[in-house]
Amino acid sequence: GGAVADRVYKRGLMLCTESTMLLLSLLMGVLAVTGYLEFWHIYILNLSTGTLNAFSVPARQALFPSFVPATGVQSAVTLNTVTVRSAAFIGPSIAGSITGR
Repeated sequence: GGAVADRVYKRGLMLCTESTMLLLSLLMGVLAVTGYLEFWHIYILNLSTGTLNAFSVPARQALFPSFVPATGVQSAVTLNTVTVRSAAFIGPSIAGSITGR
């Protein structure tokens, strides 16, 4: 993903990957609400999202120098990493609490 992010327009790559991940999430939501969601759907959608994420994250981190001063790039990358990891931990915890599972 990083090699691709170095060779293409980073903003366009992020827009494409994030939009596709949005559509995949909406598809999973529709399948869940309609009762058609099966395990193989979840596996395929998660595999697709993970693959897209492998392209999105390097493009996002490569864009940091254009958003923050050179002295703040390391802090920006660290803050982004902490935010993403926290959301990955807290989100499922809240969802589990809400559904009671």
